[in-house]
Parts: sequence; structure tokens; C-alpha cells
Amino acid sequence: MDNKLRAELYYKLKNDKDKLKDLAGEGKITLSDYIEITGDIWEDVPIEIAKKSKIQELYSKLFQAINTQFISSTTGHTYGYSESDQQNIMKQINALNMEKEIYGIIQTQEIPWFTLDAGWVNHTVADFYNVLKDAAIHEDTQWSIFKQKSIEVQNATTVEEVEAIKWDD
Repeated sequence: MDNKLRAELYYKLKNDKDKLKDLAGEGKITLSDYIEITGDIWEDVPIEIAKKSKIQELYSKLFQAINTQFISSTTGHTYGYSESDQQNIMKQINALNMEKEIYGIIQTQEIPWFTLDAGWVNHTVADFYNVLKDAAIHEDTQWSIFKQKSIEVQNATTVEEVEAIKWDD
């Protein structure tokens, strides 16, 4: 949270802990922001608020992790996987599907695709589909991390335990 917003919340809501708890529970402010604004010590923060805030934080980290890059086990190249990259993948899949529907077969022999480590690289259709499998594995791995971390949050019994859970651990 930027300092201007923190100061605004501090002056408007510092005495309205219920509203701040709601904002923390919705993930609109972090637990650390809540503590800084209210002056509460760890023991005063309800564990439910800490858990909701941590799940929101982890959910944000999940999409940051998904939208990064991955290395294909098929080609050995590094591929971007931002939202724009994902849209481009879908466009290419649609083009291949349309080609198959119109002609009965995929006539495309090579697909030029941008890699982060080698620039534009020609891919066979089979390699392209294998890169897509690697992308799916990349995304599934991030969801698995989120699931495991969420379970850790739910099993935590103190606010300190909740706050100790980090995406990168």
C-alpha cells in the first residue's frame, strides 16, 4: 500500500477497527497495514483476519508466479507467460484448429514463436503443442503451491504462524 493511501486510511479509519478488519479480510489492505494503522499488537489481531489477509496475499502471489516465465522441457527455451503471452498462445491454437477444420489437416509446418532466451525460434507443430503442455505444468505447479500454502494458513493456530507463511518458502 502506498504511503498516501496508508495515511488517508489512518486518519479516516484509525478508530474504526471493524472497517479496517473488513478491508484486511477482503485483502484490500495487508495485515501489516492493519497493524500499523491501528497500533494493535499481534495478539490483538483476530486470527480469522490474519488468515483472510494471508490467503489474499497468496492469491496475488499465485497470479504473479503464473504470469512469469517457464523453461520448456521439450525445447529448452524460456517462454514468457504474461496475460498477453497467454492470449497469443490462444490465438495460435485457434488458428491451428481453424486450419484443421477447413482443410481437414494442419498444413502449417513451422510456427515462429518468441522465446526470452533466443528471440524468434521456429517450432514444429508437435514442439509447439509440447511447449503448451509445459506451460500447463508451469501453471498447475503454481496452483499446487497456492493450495499447499492455503492449507498451511488454515492449519495455523496463531497470527505469528500465519504471518510466517511465505510464497517462496
